[in-house]
Amino acid sequence: MQSVLATPQKLVRIALRPPTDLLASVIKMQSEERVGIFPYSKRFGQLVRRTCETYAEDTKVKICVPLDEVKGEDLTGLDTILVPKGYERYCTPEVA
Repeated sequence: MQSVLATPQKLVRIALRPPTDLLASVIKMQSEERVGIFPYSKRFGQLVRRTCETYAEDTKVKICVPLDEVKGEDLTGLDTILVPKGYERYCTPEVA
């Protein structure tokens, strides 16, 4: 791929399936849990949302916004919050 691109540094690798630790967390969620998804990107957030809908049908995804757009009030009323590893680096101390 890099040899085909005019500027190889523009190559971006995107996860095509959720990691196993995420799957395990989603499967363990209880029915009717209110879930917040705060990914690094909207695309990965959509993947996580679909994973929740597939493996934890009775959960309610209340919010799915990129991590850098999260506000403190977005966390209100959630039972479960799904964030990427190392999320603390990308949000304010109030949210972290």
